Parts: sequence; C-alpha cells; structure tokens
Amino acid sequence: MSLTDQLFATRILIFFSFICFLLIIYFILFNIQTNTITISFPSETLFKQLSSQYSICTSQFINQTFLSSLSDVNMSNYYILDYRIIAASHFQILASLCRIIKQIISDSLDEFYSKQIITHQVISYETFHAQIDHFQ
Repeated sequence: MSLTDQLFATRILIFFSFICFLLIIYFILFNIQTNTITISFPSETLFKQLSSQYSICTSQFINQTFLSSLSDVNMSNYYILDYRIIAASHFQILASLCRIIKQIISDSLDEFYSKQIITHQVISYETFHAQIDHFQ
C-alpha cells in the first residue's frame, strides 16, 4: 500500500470511529428505560410500604444538615462546570417541592375528611367512588 492509501484508510478509520463514538453517546444519553408496575387494588399495608420505600422526600438529601454541608464548601476552588457548585440549589429545589407536595396532600386530606357521605343503606364500591369523584 502506498502512503496515500494508508492516509486514506486512516482517515476512514477515524471517521467511522468518530461516528461509532457519537452513536454510543447518543444511545447512552437518550435511551431511557422506565419500568412501570401498576397495582390495581393495593392493600393499605402495601400502599404504606411502597410510599415509604420510594419516597425521596424522607431521604437524607433534603434535610437541613445535608443542605448546610453543601453550602459551607468554598466554591471558588472548583472548576466552573463542577456539579458541586450547583448541587446545593438543586437539593434546595427538591426540598421545596417535597414541602409543597406534603402541603397539597395535607390540604386534600383535610378537605376529604371535612366531607360526609350519609346514606340510609349500604352503597356499592362503584357508587362510593363515583360520589368521591363528584366532589373532586
């Protein structure tokens, strides 16, 4: 092979390597898989277990000690694109969202508990939920 052929082959190799690299990056960044499991009629015990097991709002990442430790760091020592510079604000937003969610749930429960369904006979499950849906 001549030197010109070798240079051409090297350029083709570099080009296809770059294309493969871009494809790998694309699939890593944009290929998000979500597994969804639907439980039609969870028991109260299962509901409590699931809500406590996966709740970010009860994690250590939103307590004040953790948030304070993030903001106590001298940020001028870090590179401008270092995540630690903006991590404190991200976790503060998460904590605020959790507070808002807890308030919404509390307000909704207060409203639900303040309503009464009074009937002189037993009603079916479907009728009960239809009446609840009517108040929402």
